[in-house]
Amino acid sequence: MTRAKNRFKLFRKLIVYKLKSRHRKGFGIHSPAIFSLVNKGFREDCDISVKRGAVAYKQALKHVTKSITRSTFGAGSLLSTNKKPTTPALINRAIGISMKHGELLYKLSTFYGREGILELGTGLGSATYYLASGSPTSRVITVEGHRDYAETAKTILEQIGITNIDIRIETFANEIKRIKKENGRLGLFFIDGDHSYTPTLQYFKQCAEIGTEEAVIIIDDIHWSDDMDRAWKAIKESSTCRVSVDLFRFGIIFTNKKLQKQHYIVRY
Repeated sequence: MTRAKNRFKLFRKLIVYKLKSRHRKGFGIHSPAIFSLVNKGFREDCDISVKRGAVAYKQALKHVTKSITRSTFGAGSLLSTNKKPTTPALINRAIGISMKHGELLYKLSTFYGREGILELGTGLGSATYYLASGSPTSRVITVEGHRDYAETAKTILEQIGITNIDIRIETFANEIKRIKKENGRLGLFFIDGDHSYTPTLQYFKQCAEIGTEEAVIIIDDIHWSDDMDRAWKAIKESSTCRVSVDLFRFGIIFTNKKLQKQHYIVRY
């Protein structure tokens, strides 16, 4: 499928989402915990220090003049056929998280990141910044297969004062196995890696295996492609999922078995 066709299909899906989505203020959501998240967490503005930190991150990235190669992993690589080395700032325009969704990650980290966070797909660290800022006393393990990306992210994040990150250059599957061997249990997961059906299901299952009883799993780009649509549908129907929240870009899965099985399409 050409990039133009893919963008058009994505636009059509966005229209459908806007027609079907509701619960903007939480009304109609049965779970008190999910209602509170949507009614309060989603709507509250972020602290000004978080916004300033995001600006500092982008400014620091602009000062990195050494060109690096583009990754062939993930959805961002599908946005451009140009594989020539370029500056991190230009690459981040294609793969970086938007302020709107970054601040949502910050809020989700604040709510659910106390037991530790795992991010699959560091990129250049834009989402990592928000996750780490939301839970500054928690350990954030972030995994990236592209060495140039990982090393750049580490340098920039440390430069702006983010010290609770542990960047690992490894495959997602191998790193999850390592955490499992260490008997690690984490509370929040952000899956932003291989945007295809089988790997997405595999990473979801593996994350659930090392999650706490109340783990929350965020999946990026759930409607990016037909493959991701299928993966999201399968994840919602899995026994691991108790409550799912479809925000169009993000899919949020709550695994707490005490929750009643529910699926929501929330306007965000």
